Amino acid sequence: LGTGAFLLCLWAIGLNILTPELHTRMTWVFDVQFISAFCIAWRRTCVISALGFCVLYVYGVSQYGLFHMLDYVYFIGIAVFLAGISLPRLARIRVAVMTGCLAFSIMWTAIEKLVYPHWTQEVLSMHSRITMGINPETFIVLAGFVEFTLAFYLATGRGMLRMEALVLLTVFIIAMPTFGRQDVIGHLPLIAMLIVPLMGGDSALQRFWRLPGRGVLLNASVACLLYAIALSLFFQAYYGVQWLE
Repeated sequence: LGTGAFLLCLWAIGLNILTPELHTRMTWVFDVQFISAFCIAWRRTCVISALGFCVLYVYGVSQYGLFHMLDYVYFIGIAVFLAGISLPRLARIRVAVMTGCLAFSIMWTAIEKLVYPHWTQEVLSMHSRITMGINPETFIVLAGFVEFTLAFYLATGRGMLRMEALVLLTVFIIAMPTFGRQDVIGHLPLIAMLIVPLMGGDSALQRFWRLPGRGVLLNASVACLLYAIALSLFFQAYYGVQWLE
């Protein structure tokens, strides 16, 4: 329902590739979005919607580059989730893949705040009240750290998975009145995706990282090590993809 509503809203506001930020003049994008929204209404045709998301994502890469489109990897997760409704072979992994793609996108944008804080400063200059009186430079670093950490634990499932999903969900909802209609449309699929772990709990992705029967200290040590590795790899990937492109 959330994905269908998002596609209809995107279709209604004009020619955009998957998000209000990415513009295009190609009218066939308009048709793909509407057909994808229509096909979500039936279980058997959800795979067509999944294909529509993949086509639009590849087109977005061709127009804006892979580096820019890595912000939107979660659309691939939505595509797999929808395909899993139609294809039994994907049914078992669809939630895990969707959650993993969502966590990746959030961690990627979190690293962006740490690497290029001046991009976020432009937003804060227009909406200064969201800093809650904190120095903007400090606020950006804190926001990036918190965002990365919540997304990491969303993927690994350590701690309270539902609580982490609820915190992220609350942040996206609170931002809506401040940033306006386009932000509401852009955050709609993220909200829909976060409702899945909030209602369903962990999936195969979160269970994969756990060491059952090994004790709290060992699991905590592994979680710290994974966090450090993830943080390092995301910094390297961010600079690496940008350099290659």
